[in-house]
Amino acid sequence: MPCMSDGPSQSEIDRGHLNMLLDELDGKHASGYDADASLSDWARHEDQRPNKNNNDLAVELCGRLTKLSKTKVGTLSLEMQIWWRDHQRFDKRRQAAERLERRAKQLRTRALAKLTPAERKALRHR
Repeated sequence: MPCMSDGPSQSEIDRGHLNMLLDELDGKHASGYDADASLSDWARHEDQRPNKNNNDLAVELCGRLTKLSKTKVGTLSLEMQIWWRDHQRFDKRRQAAERLERRAKQLRTRALAKLTPAERKALRHR
């Protein structure tokens, strides 16, 4: 009995998309993408990087794009430019959230340092 599937998962689609973008940087898709390609076409894209998860692929793509000038990025496919724009926005939001979290942790540490050992112990046993 054949295997049943509702199609590729979002993770598979994302993985194929990242692989296609990395292939573009490797010169394997110099003319960009097929305008009629669907997201499921990306999922079927041959995976040249089987030992990397989606996060690893995104980190690799980010690192490689970071090294390019804005002019060079502007010569890449629209799909690549959109991914890069969105990724940079996500990174800025993530970095801002990390700064807020570090600040809150520092404030908590300073506040706890002002308490006596008995007061800190009382807070732990709430």
